[in-house]
Amino acid sequence: MRNCPKCGAILSNERTICLDCGEALSGPYLSAQEAAAIQREITRIPKNIKDDYLSTTRIEKLFGFLSVAGIAATIFVAVLLNGKYDNSFEIILSVPFFLASILSAFCLRLGWEIEKFRMSFRVHNAQKLEPSDWYLLMNKITIYAGFIIGALVFFGKYDSITGRNVL
Repeated sequence: MRNCPKCGAILSNERTICLDCGEALSGPYLSAQEAAAIQREITRIPKNIKDDYLSTTRIEKLFGFLSVAGIAATIFVAVLLNGKYDNSFEIILSVPFFLASILSAFCLRLGWEIEKFRMSFRVHNAQKLEPSDWYLLMNKITIYAGFIIGALVFFGKYDSITGRNVL
């Protein structure tokens, strides 16, 4: 039980408004033991979990590394096929997709900082913004789709250039 600071009425701990005078009360009252227990729980949370919404999983990093390998393979095949076929450099069209996957997998924080800078022209105090779930979802989709589309373009262009059916 606690007392209203304005009229002195006795109220339960769960009340946020005094029933007698209508005074807004601070949040529910916590005993010293309850407050200490909550503080102990907060300090047990690892520091890297508190604001780690801009992290990537191992699978996403794997797709990033596969995209790096995709760019290396694209450059290797483009150099290997150069001059042998008329349209041999069309295979380079897969690079932007692989690059999008790489940037989303390894440079998520940089991308968010650029996005906050862009938003600072429209939103006051944009430096305190956090990415929305939609932004994070689209980043995840970019990682996977960038690699998959890049691989499809790579193999599709290789098939059309050489006449060999790889897929």
